[in-house]
Amino acid sequence: MFQHHRLEQTEDGYNVILYLEPNQTEFAKELGSKDDPALETDLKKGAIHYLRTKVPNLRVNVVKVMLGSMIIASIPLTQGMFANPVEASSITKVESQNLTYTIESGDTLFSIAQKYDIDVDDIKAANNLPGNTIKAGQSLTIPTAPYTVKAGDTLYRIARDHQTNVDVIMKANLLHEPTIFAGQTLLIPTSIQKEEEAAPGPVLVDTSHTVEAGETLYGIANQYGISVDQLKHTNGLSTNTIVIGQTLAIPKAQDTNSPAQPAQTVNYTVQAGDSLSLIAKKFGTTVDQIKQANGLSSDFIRVGQELSIPDPETQVKQPVLTDEELDTYTVKSGDTLIGIASFHNTTVDAIKEANGLTSDTIRAGQILTIPDNAPVTESDTQHTQTEADQAANRPAIYTVQSGDSLSSIGNRFGLSVSELMSMNHLTNDTLYIGQTLRLDETAATTQNRISYQTHTVEAGDNIWALSKEYGIPQAELLRANNLTTQSALSIGQELRIPVHEIAVQPTVSEKHGEFLDWWTEAQYVFPIDSTAKVTDFATGKSFYVTRTIGANHADVEPATANDTAIIKEVWGGSFSWEERAVLVEVNGHKIAGSMTSMPHDIQYIKDNHFNGHTDIHFKNSTRHKDGQINPRHQEQIQIAAGLIQS
Repeated sequence: MFQHHRLEQTEDGYNVILYLEPNQTEFAKELGSKDDPALETDLKKGAIHYLRTKVPNLRVNVVKVMLGSMIIASIPLTQGMFANPVEASSITKVESQNLTYTIESGDTLFSIAQKYDIDVDDIKAANNLPGNTIKAGQSLTIPTAPYTVKAGDTLYRIARDHQTNVDVIMKANLLHEPTIFAGQTLLIPTSIQKEEEAAPGPVLVDTSHTVEAGETLYGIANQYGISVDQLKHTNGLSTNTIVIGQTLAIPKAQDTNSPAQPAQTVNYTVQAGDSLSLIAKKFGTTVDQIKQANGLSSDFIRVGQELSIPDPETQVKQPVLTDEELDTYTVKSGDTLIGIASFHNTTVDAIKEANGLTSDTIRAGQILTIPDNAPVTESDTQHTQTEADQAANRPAIYTVQSGDSLSSIGNRFGLSVSELMSMNHLTNDTLYIGQTLRLDETAATTQNRISYQTHTVEAGDNIWALSKEYGIPQAELLRANNLTTQSALSIGQELRIPVHEIAVQPTVSEKHGEFLDWWTEAQYVFPIDSTAKVTDFATGKSFYVTRTIGANHADVEPATANDTAIIKEVWGGSFSWEERAVLVEVNGHKIAGSMTSMPHDIQYIKDNHFNGHTDIHFKNSTRHKDGQINPRHQEQIQIAAGLIQS
């Protein structure tokens, strides 16, 4: 009945989250749609049997039952897991949000999995699909985990902690702006951990451990002097996959005098720019060995994928304690070994030796053992000299090449990942071939800024007219003044007006446009009632349009009948929904965009021979009908920005 489980530690025991098998969909639907004591009893019996088999020695207070990302029921165990299921406390059925995706023409399981940064197998398991065949209009459940936003959280931090990216979370929760608030519930697309039956047996639990960023089962097992197999058996795990925040029960070591059983593989998370050949070289093994160890039928890997590396000599070794006093340090984003060594007054070689490292590669969240008072070696002097040389030879602007990552670029030019992200206003580590990055603070002096001015309400003023006058969205003006669309303005009232200064961004070349985000940049550069020169990227033909309306993207109309004629010519003699890459020149910017030419809906400009308006999309803009990003528009925008080839 149940596929796997997860533990949540409480003050006086544990809550257990049980995940139903995908084939239990009908059971879950019946449970939620009718009051059937027999169904409730079956669920209680199944849950208690699972607990007795998998975690017999844990004090369990509440069982939460889930199907994929949906919370189905909550079962309080007031009498413990050995109570009669029929007499156990009544279950509470829970209605839960769920993320669904409606398949569009041209979609594949692979493209949908990429959109939400999860595996194809996860989607198939969540929807009980036997194969890869899908059809337009079909609804799919996207596996998610609910997360409640805490004070101080940012989307970047949440994405980092859940090993995904900001764009994926925004798409999954229909967020148009990267603004969140404490107490908000977000759905985080996540992989499903597949569970096989483990051999039952009594396990004496010693303590519990909450998984932190960068930890692995191997490291946790070593920390408590137990084997990985013991840890997996105690927690009912069949794979080495663990997630941040997961609570693991730690069994008592069977023999404190014998060392923990070493793992047969070392885990490695694929980074941007990696290939199987590069990873094999890094760990001194072969591509075939890695493919065999991970059941891979091709050389294709994806960023974030976890691989088992089958060479035991490259495993992280348990640090050997000597007479030196040892300390620990948790690696932060942007850290380097030379920086950590300098801060702790030790050497790179000493840190590598204490942690069994074979290269200078470290990752955020990794815990390093720091030996004190190690002598400075020639190699550390070379590290310092190398960083100084990198800074002296660093260009102001760098164009991203195939295989580049923020980490590799930072290492090449002596910068940390956090410095690169800050200088380039990046919210995640996704890069595009041809993208330009600032490598010098002096090149980053023209940053986007926001300031505020005051408007005193006069007779005839209204929110819509003021938002157009000041070139900001109506919703933003309302939010800045704690107003709603129903609020009345009074003469003499002072309104706070946001003023956005959007810096001109570097481009791939003179013929390409700035890759500006719609929500934070482009909509302020191209406000309602402004006129822009639009150039078709493929033909070079230009015309003028005026933005007349539109919040999710720019709704535009040809400025004159002559502009309409040029538009019709560009699209092959007739109006069309075909998306074309365009360059939009307005207010000192040349922005990469994507445009259609089909007239529809409201028309504001008369006598232009265009019966309605049409659409121009920019980076991350969305459709009006469903708030979703149109991938075909985004592809054309990247062509106009020079990030991909047409």
